[in-house]
Amino acid sequence: MEGPSLFLAKEQLIPLRKKVVLSVSGNTTIDKGRFEGQLVKDIFSWGKHLLFQFDGFALKVHFLLFGTFSAVVEGKSVTGDYNKPRVPRLAFTFENGHVEMYNCSCKSSNTLD
Repeated sequence: MEGPSLFLAKEQLIPLRKKVVLSVSGNTTIDKGRFEGQLVKDIFSWGKHLLFQFDGFALKVHFLLFGTFSAVVEGKSVTGDYNKPRVPRLAFTFENGHVEMYNCSCKSSNTLD
């Protein structure tokens, strides 16, 4: 995914802003428990990164060379057809949808609000 695709992804995921992460899954090595129960303050893109801003920290997802994501927001699929059976690197579930990220690098960092 490149910058323009990530800008579109950010726009498609906007309804997940101000929502609480209900569950977290995936095969990432970062602490997934850090995200569960947290409110997503904002979602934005920067180059090949998709960022999820939480209270006091952020998640930076870099989609590498072949990274993709799949999402359902408010009952509608907002991405292409990624129905291949595979384990996401990181997945969030919200009351109004879910997002799954594949073939990507996930890093959590503390931020200043």
